[in-house]
Amino acid sequence: MVHLSLGFALGFVCSPVSQQCPSAKGFGEGGASWAATCLTPFAEKLAAFRRVVSPLLCEPFRLADGSDGQVLRPVVSSLEKLHQGDREPLYQSVYPDHPAKLKGPHKPVIVNGVLRRFLGLEVSTRPAITKFISNYVKEHDLQVPDDKTKFRPDADLRAVLDVDECTFFLISKYISPHLTKVELAGDAGQRLLEEFLSSVYGHQLPHDHPPPEQSPPNHALPDQPQPDHPPLEASAWCYGQDDIVVLRQQNGFFVDKTRFIVAMENDGSPHLVLLRPGRSGKSLLHSQMQVYHDINTNKELFDKVFINSDGSPTDAYVQSSGGTGNGARAYCVLHLDFSIQVEKGPGTLSMRQLFCNKLNRALKDFCDSYHLRVSSWVNNDALVNLEAAAVAVSAAGHQLLVLVDEYDRSFNQLMREDPASYQEAVAPACDLRPPGFLRAFYIRLKSLPRISKTRVRSFTTGIAPVALTDSSGWNVAWSLTHKEEFAECCGFSDADVERGLSQFGLTDAQYSQAMRLVRKFYNSYKFSGESKPLYLAAYIIFFFKTLHSDRRRRRAILQERDESTDAQLFHYMKDDNVSLSHNVTSVLRSSSRAAVAALQDAFQASKMLAVPLKQFESPFTLAELSPRTSPGEDLVRVAKARTFMDKSTSLVYQRALSLLFYHGVLSVREFREEDAVVVLSPPNLLLRLDHFVKLEEALQADAYFLERLIESPSCKDVTLLMDAVLHGWDSGALQLNFLFSEQCLSSTIEAAVGGWLRTQPAVNADLSTGRGRPLDLGRGKLGYYDLMLQNQSKDSRLLLELKVVRVNAIVFNDPAVSRASRSKGDYVDPAVDRYINALSDEEKLDLLLDPVWSAKHYRSCQTVREFVSLALQQLGRYHRSVGHPVRSFVVVLVGTRSLVAEYVDDHTNRSPGSRASAPPCSSARRPSP
Repeated sequence: MVHLSLGFALGFVCSPVSQQCPSAKGFGEGGASWAATCLTPFAEKLAAFRRVVSPLLCEPFRLADGSDGQVLRPVVSSLEKLHQGDREPLYQSVYPDHPAKLKGPHKPVIVNGVLRRFLGLEVSTRPAITKFISNYVKEHDLQVPDDKTKFRPDADLRAVLDVDECTFFLISKYISPHLTKVELAGDAGQRLLEEFLSSVYGHQLPHDHPPPEQSPPNHALPDQPQPDHPPLEASAWCYGQDDIVVLRQQNGFFVDKTRFIVAMENDGSPHLVLLRPGRSGKSLLHSQMQVYHDINTNKELFDKVFINSDGSPTDAYVQSSGGTGNGARAYCVLHLDFSIQVEKGPGTLSMRQLFCNKLNRALKDFCDSYHLRVSSWVNNDALVNLEAAAVAVSAAGHQLLVLVDEYDRSFNQLMREDPASYQEAVAPACDLRPPGFLRAFYIRLKSLPRISKTRVRSFTTGIAPVALTDSSGWNVAWSLTHKEEFAECCGFSDADVERGLSQFGLTDAQYSQAMRLVRKFYNSYKFSGESKPLYLAAYIIFFFKTLHSDRRRRRAILQERDESTDAQLFHYMKDDNVSLSHNVTSVLRSSSRAAVAALQDAFQASKMLAVPLKQFESPFTLAELSPRTSPGEDLVRVAKARTFMDKSTSLVYQRALSLLFYHGVLSVREFREEDAVVVLSPPNLLLRLDHFVKLEEALQADAYFLERLIESPSCKDVTLLMDAVLHGWDSGALQLNFLFSEQCLSSTIEAAVGGWLRTQPAVNADLSTGRGRPLDLGRGKLGYYDLMLQNQSKDSRLLLELKVVRVNAIVFNDPAVSRASRSKGDYVDPAVDRYINALSDEEKLDLLLDPVWSAKHYRSCQTVREFVSLALQQLGRYHRSVGHPVRSFVVVLVGTRSLVAEYVDDHTNRSPGSRASAPPCSSARRPSP
């Protein structure tokens, strides 16, 4: 009976479907008519089938072939998926089967510039372009062998995507700059659209494919519960969108800052510079300037961008008389983005080559966009091509505007990862070599008006002034960074946030709660004395997007809570895509002790850090972050600076605080005009928590981990501490892959652990260094220990002696690893790091040392084991001089991996205060990584 019922049911359901609609498998032919005539009886038969099968699925039984009855579950699931009403076709070709379906992602777009030359098409759709590029990658064998989801574009495709490596999922993102909506192209766009429809679908539209019916709107009844998020369009909060045209097309949240564009035009200075922290909205400002000044901007596009959705004009629209004055639509605009992906490893292009290639690609697109005729083109000299493009602009009777965005992002990375390449970029000319390529670019840009005989303006944005100052060829630029009239050109004000928050339909209590949290976590970025406190744009858009799209975070943020528990919302308020810059902390830690002291002081909520106004606004070079005096004298100045902050005298300390200001770690608290001093402080709660919460998570323990470490230390616990500081901090602020001196290692631990202890006053632990506290080693000799952790009663102490073995001082058996260890100087190649990490403890200790390096730095030790033994002997002398009770450990950094060994005294039954002789090497415990 069971088998008969099943056979009857399967035939009852499936046979009529295949008979009545042979194309039901794909829903692609006659989908709407078939659904109307066939789906209703199909649903009835499906219900009858479920009534027969459901009891059988609940009780074990076997079919005629002996198989388990549970195999019917996939059958039922498949039939239910088949009945989904007006579903999209299971397979679609590149273009839909009817022009009425050309909407959403299939909406036609105008193809521009280099992408048009690559495709040979003027109009297409995003899926069609993506499929074409995907096929091109596979046909030309461009996929990465180890990961088929990635590919490396060839020269033609790289000109389109402007990346050196890409995934298939990101193709749509990188083609966006080359696409324009048809509506924005005016009559020409409509004509191209008609030609496209005619070529794809023919002059006569197919009648056997009627357009799909629109589903009726789903209006909620008055007594039905409403959703717990407001009915806003998700596109209103365009997170990460820096294209003003796309932002206005999607009716995204927009704050009118266009008055500053007109103010820059009327400033009178041909070359302007604006420095702001990352994620403050600089790229969006560039996009607005490009549309405003571009002679290719038609009236329709200008109105679309500079007239609000409610019909009100923006400030720039009014001041330019609708796009006819004040520099509107009057320039050929060359937009340059210097955020270059730094390549590492053997066989990669140098930074000079990457810079030249990117500038050449931008110049080619620029000349194509304005139909300029360049007299000559030199592939290996982009600066010559820049001059030729400027001359072509002059010949066409136009003016030139150069927009340089993210000028220092890549160079900030070079400062910490490859100082030699950084110096190559900014070095002055000498008898044997030309000037650095960044310096040469700005020298050439300064001379363009004289060469081209036309008006040339430029606007450069970045984060810090260091790279500009080092490339001192750019000494004619007028900085807007500290000018009060331009203080609010990037970022949102309090009124802007209130306007955005008012669109969520919150109750008064929820509105007050949200504004209080926003002010506490995001506010107080000030760039001038009398300016209003601002919010970084990325933080606010992230917050709005969270309230709209993340119900769990929305409930946690809007529920009533005591202000003392606000810190618990840190993970709800933090944008994981925004973190403290690796570059600023790395540069400061590797420059001087004074810079490390500034880094520590910056993260104390109660600290008011005063910097003289002259020093605060003066640019400085990378070399000026290192002290020119002796280390001892610099430390005295730091001590004075930290004691008398309003009269600080350490120039390095002041410059380090200024650098932290440029990176957004510090903000202006007040200007004291009477003594010309700027008072700095951390801007908000989010930044302070972000800096230290990661370290606490990396320690994998609560706040009292250090107390337990001091009272009962072990090699394992010391290793955990080292790994947490050097590798476990996810934000990367103190990741160690380039520091190779014991001083830098000590500064890293001091900045991380010491700064964290300052935020944990309840922890019974203190960190001290041996600087200025010599130990009496006997026989008239003095010694300085590296670091000591002790409790406040000083009855438990942990002494750390730090040593470093450079990777280029190790002799590796593998030739490839040996070459990689010497290829990047002070930078540890990832392949070398992986090789060392894979070694066992004994293998690490048995690594051979280069005789030349060993004679100079490691007392002629032949292996790492001998070097550890000598370090233990030195630690023994410190151990006896410090006094008891104390536990002493040697930490030897091999590459980026630490070996830890504990010093053990021979006289285990010694009384407190007694002295013991230095232990032989065999008395030390074996190092534990």
